[in-house]
Amino acid sequence: MANDYSHARRLGLRAYRADVAAGRYPYPPALDDMLEGTGSQGTRSLGVMEIPLDCVAGTRTRGRQSALASNFMPLLEQGSEFATKWSALACAYAEQGFREPVVVYEYLQRFYVQEGNKRVSVALFYGAKSIAARVERVIPMASDEDAFCLYRAFEKFWQGCAVYGIVANDPESFAGIARAFGYALGERWEDRDVLALKALLARFHAAWNKSKIAGDSLGEGDALAFYVRVLGRDRACALTMDQTEAAVLRLKPEFELNATGEVPAHLEEPPEVRGSISRAFSAPVSVREPLNVAFLFDDDPQVSSWDASHEEGRAGAQRQMTDQLQTRCWYECDSAVSYARAVDEAACWGAHVVVSLGASQLEYARRAAVEYPDVAFYIASLTGAATVRGFGTRGYEAKYLLGMVAGAMTASHEIGYVLDRGEGAISEMNAFALGAAAVDAHARICACSSADQLAAFARDRALDMACLSNFADPFNPRVGWGLVRVDTAGRFSQVAWPEWHWDRYYALLFRAVREDVLHGDHTEARGIEPALWWGMSSGVIDVGLDEDVPTGVQGLIAMARQALKGHQLEPFAGELVSLTGMVQPQGSGRLSAADIVGMQWVNSNIDCSNASGTAFDNHNGNHGGMVSIDARLQGGAGR
Repeated sequence: MANDYSHARRLGLRAYRADVAAGRYPYPPALDDMLEGTGSQGTRSLGVMEIPLDCVAGTRTRGRQSALASNFMPLLEQGSEFATKWSALACAYAEQGFREPVVVYEYLQRFYVQEGNKRVSVALFYGAKSIAARVERVIPMASDEDAFCLYRAFEKFWQGCAVYGIVANDPESFAGIARAFGYALGERWEDRDVLALKALLARFHAAWNKSKIAGDSLGEGDALAFYVRVLGRDRACALTMDQTEAAVLRLKPEFELNATGEVPAHLEEPPEVRGSISRAFSAPVSVREPLNVAFLFDDDPQVSSWDASHEEGRAGAQRQMTDQLQTRCWYECDSAVSYARAVDEAACWGAHVVVSLGASQLEYARRAAVEYPDVAFYIASLTGAATVRGFGTRGYEAKYLLGMVAGAMTASHEIGYVLDRGEGAISEMNAFALGAAAVDAHARICACSSADQLAAFARDRALDMACLSNFADPFNPRVGWGLVRVDTAGRFSQVAWPEWHWDRYYALLFRAVREDVLHGDHTEARGIEPALWWGMSSGVIDVGLDEDVPTGVQGLIAMARQALKGHQLEPFAGELVSLTGMVQPQGSGRLSAADIVGMQWVNSNIDCSNASGTAFDNHNGNHGGMVSIDARLQGGAGR
């Protein structure tokens, strides 16, 4: 065992020199030194258990710290008393292992050795992953610091599942892991689930270290919580080591997005399609072979206006591309089971692309993207993911034109607006208000929660124009939608409406997929593609006008439409003022795509006082997921 000691000492000296060169403390840190000035609330005995050796951080006291490097490898010369004892322990470990547990103090999920430094050193040298230890927990002093909040979350998790080694930066990660296994935070776990988590943690830890994820903000425990949420407990626990490595590698762009805090950019114009070489991501598509696209609806087009508009777009793109495109549809894919079944069937059919129509399907799509790495996944939402590419429209451009029509046709300067529930709802409402103000400087927008509420306010507020839902109600086609004139009895007559040309959108998208030209340049090296965010300049959205709209107004909208298409007119450029103050001063350029997509302010000419309890939600196809308007916006804009 003398040769083993010499080898271990070389490892220790190498770590020592590296620490000194980097200006780091070259010995194991002492817990007592760390607690000086902060103190603790005492200790609690946890008994004897197996602890992960990669969570051993130092020693309890200074003692003979200088005998060990920071990696717990020996530093003292061959022939010293320490070397003799180390070698004797190495012999015992090789023959029968260690009978007596070491004694450690656990502080903030790290272990500090009181008795058994040499045993820990020997076990680490021989590649052991864990060691038996008698554990005393040091209870930290209560504080508002992040470290204490994180520890409290871990401690509550540990009460239900005594597993160490989940090192997270976000306290919610512990609750997320418990939730994925079917438990509330702190609830007692079944023994079989504890063993399953330990096995999963060991595989994930090895795969995580091998993947070399960049960034400091995402801890391994945070990544594990995300991983098990995406794959689901059963699938994550069933994967082999090789399969776990493949899954972690597939999710690497997602981890890096979380680690760096980077927001994917937005591709605002479709790329040029050459019309010669045809490829679909990593799976080549022959020039003579059609692109197979599976559409997964979260509802039924017969009952959902959102799904109906996309179904019309799918059919239109199919007609335009004839033998270049082949599509199939799966409906009511609104659960993990129904979505997974649809993807499995689509993959057997030979799908190159899977298009999900509801934002609520994002987690399901992420999971499927891991299972089918050669299939390209898209989702009709700008809140896509690194493995599921988002797409949507600049709907606010159409709303700006509708606002101009309303401003030109109002006599009372009072215009109603029903808060449409969907992605981009705030930017669309603000653009409508800006469009109205561009034509009528005195225009005021009265935001309401429903068409019924708006009709009730019509007489009191003298509303004579109003913007309702973006789509007709499939259950009641006679209910108004789009921009309407409001008579004195609160009845609506349509004058203009937004138009979504999903047939053109899908034709542009699928031709670009065939040509493999949908790449961005800001994060291409890491494989994080920008979301597709196309507008009037691409011909994917427009507005329609009733023939009774005055000729002068029609001419105004025609000019504004052309200006929007050519980017000479930008609704969110120049001076912008919210209910709470200046957003940007006069002369400023257009807000960034991220600022428009994630808009959280309300324009100064909008009165939200009647919209109390109303909600903007992230578009999920079925229009759920209510999020209350910020209370500070409820006071109204004044008269």
